[in-house]
Amino acid sequence: MKISLIHIAFSFYFILIATQLMAQNNGSHYYIPEQIYINNDTNFFQHYGAKNSISKFYEKIENLCLCGDEKVTILHIGASHVQGGSWSWELKKKFEELCPFSEGTPGYVFPFSIANTNHPIFYRSEFSGKWDFTRITDKELKCLVGLSGIAAFTQDSVVELKFFFNKISEIEKRKFSRIRIFSNLSDTLSYSLIVNGNTNLKNITFDTITGSIIVDFNTLQDSISVLFSKKDSINTELIFYGILTEILKPSFNFISIGINGASTSSYLKAELFDKHLSAINPDLVIFSIGVNDASAKDFNRNKYFANYQTLIDKVRNNNPNCAIILTTNTDFYNSRSGVNKNYTEVYSVMKELAEKNDCVVWNLFSVMGGEKSILLWKNDNLATKDKIHFSSEGYRIIARLMFNAFLEDFVDYLNNKVNGKF
Repeated sequence: MKISLIHIAFSFYFILIATQLMAQNNGSHYYIPEQIYINNDTNFFQHYGAKNSISKFYEKIENLCLCGDEKVTILHIGASHVQGGSWSWELKKKFEELCPFSEGTPGYVFPFSIANTNHPIFYRSEFSGKWDFTRITDKELKCLVGLSGIAAFTQDSVVELKFFFNKISEIEKRKFSRIRIFSNLSDTLSYSLIVNGNTNLKNITFDTITGSIIVDFNTLQDSISVLFSKKDSINTELIFYGILTEILKPSFNFISIGINGASTSSYLKAELFDKHLSAINPDLVIFSIGVNDASAKDFNRNKYFANYQTLIDKVRNNNPNCAIILTTNTDFYNSRSGVNKNYTEVYSVMKELAEKNDCVVWNLFSVMGGEKSILLWKNDNLATKDKIHFSSEGYRIIARLMFNAFLEDFVDYLNNKVNGKF
């Protein structure tokens, strides 16, 4: 593959920037503890197959930073490690540091206040009206569910949802000019919408392919309010799946989807997964699902493989070139066995999946220190008392470790490109 001198110069520049970021991530600015249990020797992306998909992702990053003509979209899917938001948000900030002025929007929001559970760290919600909800961890779903893994529904005549972004979101540099409202509405025949008071509203269109209502604004927005008003007395049920914030400029867009307690089987219950995924159209999907599978009494290797293969197929059916990173489960305390006895099987499955599907594996279990290392993280206040979850700082450290693995792999890609190996 021939590359121009400007691309070669840019690659050298990028290698320098990435090397500096790696040095910072191990220094005082992006502090990662030097405890002996963190195994930096295994902190790298393990490749299986031709590296085609990850190379295409790295090429999009180059085009964003060099030409400013790309939108790079990353989707992080998981369970409680992801729902809390600390891991994903730290990764989001690190990717934005690669290119000046590349900040994307906050991402995807759902009114978790309806479900009386925790929001991701960067926003909060309020609601009016009588709502019920269902999520993919329920034994029986009360309605269809999409990519977000949770749905809220109501039959009230007038309801309102509001979203406010917390200080940590730095919303002043992550404002948005478009939102996508995911619901069961395909037109305005049954409900009318008032979005942000209809102030500075440019237009509202319906995207039946993705199942979303697209709302464009004339000016950048920093909060969201949606008032749904039923037009007649027909017993129509409104089902709400969440809102995606967007901006039309070239940027890094990092979207996190997490549901407490979710497993691979849980996400297969989401019948609208594919439809909603097509609206996001990610360039990279990071799967961090596995703790709830591995901790199950009836863990079955073949079922775990089949479930993950189905999820990978859904991603690749949407975008055949999408890069995929499979994150092994963390070390955790299992109330039945005391330790995570299924790690070896989980890791083996991920390596097979990666080889079959041109994916990348990041062995977080090994990086964090291996078996019983969760006790060491807990002793340093980096994990919580349940010996499953991490503190906010613990999740930020995991994000920085993962980003370091990405940087090393990206630098390797650039070096190979400069040397004519791509």
